[in-house]
Amino acid sequence: MWIKEAVTGNLGYSLVNHQPVMDQILDRLPATAGLMGAALALAVLLAIPLGLLAGANRGRWIDKLVNLVAYVGISVPLFWLAILLIYYFSIHLHWLPSMGMRTIGVHSALDVLKHGIMPCVVLAFSFLAIYVRYIRSSTIGQLREDYVQIQYAYGSTKRIVLVRHVLKHVLLPIITLLGMSMGELVAGAIVTETVFSWPGIGSLGMTAVRGMDYPVIMGITLFSSMMLILGNLAADLLYGAADPRINSKR
Repeated sequence: MWIKEAVTGNLGYSLVNHQPVMDQILDRLPATAGLMGAALALAVLLAIPLGLLAGANRGRWIDKLVNLVAYVGISVPLFWLAILLIYYFSIHLHWLPSMGMRTIGVHSALDVLKHGIMPCVVLAFSFLAIYVRYIRSSTIGQLREDYVQIQYAYGSTKRIVLVRHVLKHVLLPIITLLGMSMGELVAGAIVTETVFSWPGIGSLGMTAVRGMDYPVIMGITLFSSMMLILGNLAADLLYGAADPRINSKR
């Protein structure tokens, strides 16, 4: 009966507030989508230059520094990093708000941006570390290819080779990695939203778990699974668009 109703968009009613589950999820969706999108974009935009720089300078100090940051990002738990940032930037320096999405009585984009800086950084940090490692290893592999040596023979500089030739080959596995990261992104968003009291689907799910609100838990689980499937589908389509050779083989 639940599956039959879910297909039509009816996920039932909350056992706590007796509100439709679908309405609650859709009401929280913009906050979660904005946080996840900003974190993913920040991770990719920082990982590309850092990974290329580390791969092009293998064994040098910049490579060791980037690797150190990547290892820290992979090892540090998200909730611990979130608490550390709250203590330093909110309690100690008073630069950024510690929780919520808006200040009461303030309705400006700048206020939302200030509230979103720390959650976005925390959520992006672990993915940044993973992407940097992949881009670094792909860059090292591409620099050994024959086409790179040909470009050097034509007089191209290292910067031109990296930006014009190596980059487009390095981005292909990253597209696949983005789709595979959707599950971890959803899980990370739940932890991050809970620590920062971000009014998204993750904090709604944790509230439902504490209140044993089973319809909301089932609705959020279904919605998260759909996000994972759509993320992998989008990655597959983008991979075909980025590499025309894939579409020509179909």
